[in-house]
Amino acid sequence: MDCETAASHEGLHLGTVSVSGYTEEYREYQLSLKPALSLILEAQTIPPVMNITSIVSRLQLLQLQPSLEDNQKLTEILGLPA
Repeated sequence: MDCETAASHEGLHLGTVSVSGYTEEYREYQLSLKPALSLILEAQTIPPVMNITSIVSRLQLLQLQPSLEDNQKLTEILGLPA
């Protein structure tokens, strides 16, 4: 990140840094010390065909009641072995 060209880096007063500018700078520093993990998940199965209506209705249900999300239903939807 180039602090001199990033518009979000400048604070309200001369010589100060905005909160978003500081967080960008801090994140870049942290990633230079310990890069983010690269998580890769592989499956040997092909997900079952699921129509768009089922997907949308599942998302709407979870938006209304997030507590209904569980691994069992997700495993079923993705066709993963239990």
